[in-house]
Amino acid sequence: MLHEDGTPVTPGERMARAIRAILDNNMVKHGKDIFERVHFDEGERLIEGLKRYVKPAERKAKRRENNENR
Repeated sequence: MLHEDGTPVTPGERMARAIRAILDNNMVKHGKDIFERVHFDEGERLIEGLKRYVKPAERKAKRRENNENR
């Protein structure tokens, strides 16, 4: 994944974006303490939201792998 200027996006930036998107929490900024303002109940919602990101990505990777092996 790349920024608009073509530089790579760090995993921390990706996670901060996911937190902002899933929890609608604009107070989260990328950096060392991205979970600092995430409360316990929001953590549960975040985990469930991340599962919804992971499942389609796993299916897509599996399909890509199957297509490459043909």
